[in-house]
Amino acid sequence: MRSNAWRLRLIVDQQAQRLSWRTGFRVDGGDKIGKTIIFAANKAHAKFIEERFSAGWPCYGGSFARRIVHGESYAQSLIESFEIASREPQIAISVDMMDTGINVPEMVNLVFFKLVRSKTRFWQMVGRGARLCPDLFDPGQNKTEFRIFDVCGNFEFFGSNPELSDPSVPKSLAERLIEIRLKVAGAIDQSLDVEGEKAKVAAVNPVVSVEEMKSQIDLSKNTPV
Repeated sequence: MRSNAWRLRLIVDQQAQRLSWRTGFRVDGGDKIGKTIIFAANKAHAKFIEERFSAGWPCYGGSFARRIVHGESYAQSLIESFEIASREPQIAISVDMMDTGINVPEMVNLVFFKLVRSKTRFWQMVGRGARLCPDLFDPGQNKTEFRIFDVCGNFEFFGSNPELSDPSVPKSLAERLIEIRLKVAGAIDQSLDVEGEKAKVAAVNPVVSVEEMKSQIDLSKNTPV
């Protein structure tokens, strides 16, 4: 049991390092990680991730990464703060509360730390990052892409199970945009060495360009539903 807890802690810490210092998009001249949602599996998992961020990056303070879960009295106020670019939390650790309906143009990192088996829900979650944002990085440097850390291999799962698609449900704009990039770049499979074992991690970094978004919006307008 202790061994499993140690492995989980190591995986969370390694993913946090990748997000914060290696491949996560940053703002404020590179001084700060951009707005990020981490999709956690349950309340205990969200609390554990929050604790690991606090332990690993105490310089940011306790409000930088916060869990947002049902049943907590402060959850809605945290969501409202998260939606404001200049306010913390900068990292929202969510359990089902931010899968849909959240519109934060500054969002640049999405971390899937949970299995998702509904394709419709998965693409709704991916869509949280598909908002353009002018001058996000610097004047004239607009947000034109966002990054996905797919820790649990959801892209691989849906790619291997196309029968899960519902042909009667039109694909969302976000799904069409990401599929374009995946066809071009593909998913990048990487591995983490966890105490001599290989824990497979699907690290998918789709890029959504302004030109693609405009063309897909035009296409969607002319496509009957």
